[in-house]
This record gives sequence, structure tokens and C-alpha cells, in this order.
Amino acid sequence: MILAILVIVFWVLQMRSNIRQPFDLSKYSTDNSSATDSNQVLQASDTDQDGLSDYDEIYVNKTSPYLEDSDSDGLADKQEVDQGSDPNCPQGKDCNAAENLPSVSSTSTLDSLLIPSTDLGLSASSSDAAALQQALAGSIDATTLRQLLIASGVSADTLNQISDEDLMKSYQETLASQAAATSTNTQ
Repeated sequence: MILAILVIVFWVLQMRSNIRQPFDLSKYSTDNSSATDSNQVLQASDTDQDGLSDYDEIYVNKTSPYLEDSDSDGLADKQEVDQGSDPNCPQGKDCNAAENLPSVSSTSTLDSLLIPSTDLGLSASSSDAAALQQALAGSIDATTLRQLLIASGVSADTLNQISDEDLMKSYQETLASQAAATSTNTQ
């Protein structure tokens, strides 16, 4: 009987401890020593066993400390770091999107910027180029603007719902904001 009572008492104490443990704030320190301790733990551990410490993976290389190959290209993160390649970019792929954009210098001519207008669905004919030059110069009428927009893929039904006044107002606002952005970028 005494043994049964002792078992129940110890069970109650253990249950009480288990219930209070998640709410015990004393184990959460607010000083910087705990941050240093966690950094030391990260520097000493390599969760994914790829040869890079968890600290290096998180703070230096921005890779996953849980995946040996963060970009899933077949090479471990450590191998890619040692080779000088990006462990977040698969081999054979160019992940630097900014480098893929065409550079526009201040000496670029309008024609050189308009020639790749086939991306907009426009043909590079001289009449389209002339209309685009007029549009960029701000000297275009609503009818020509509508034709350019339709040629670039805007639905004619959508354009027909917009009055000439609203279309030209929006066009002028766009030109003004583009001019302001251009002048800000050149300063």
C-alpha cells in the first residue's frame, strides 16, 4: 500500500513537472551569451554532413543546413563552394537575372532600344518604329496609340472600354512618371 502511494505521489510530481516545463521562462536567457552559444553550436555542427558547418550554410552561403545539395544539381554544397560556383544555382543554369538583362547606357539610341520590339508583338517595320518614336516623344494621338497597344497584345475589347480622354491622360501620366524615373536614375 505504501509503495502504491509513493508511485502515485511520484507520478503526480512528474506530471506537474512535465506540464510546467514548457512555460518555464528561466531557461530562456535574454543576454547575448545565449546568442554566442547558439552561434558556437551552429559552427560546430553539420546537420546535413556536407562538409559545411550549419553556421556557414545559414549565414555565409545562404544554403540549407538540412540538405547536402541545396540546389539539387548533384553536387554537394561544399563541392560547389570549393569550386567557386554558387551552391544555390544548379550547374549549367545562369541564376544572375540582372546579368541577363540588356544594358542600356546613356548613349543608347532610341532605334537600338526599339529593334527588339518583336518581344512586344510588334513588327520592326519602319511605320511601327516611327509610331513608337512618336509615342515615346509624347506626340501621338489616341488612334495611333490604340493601334500600337493592340499590336503589342492589348485586347481591342478592353481598349474600346476606355475613352480617348482617359487613354491619353493615362499615357501622359505614364510618360511623366517615366521621365521622372529616368531623371532620378541619371543623377
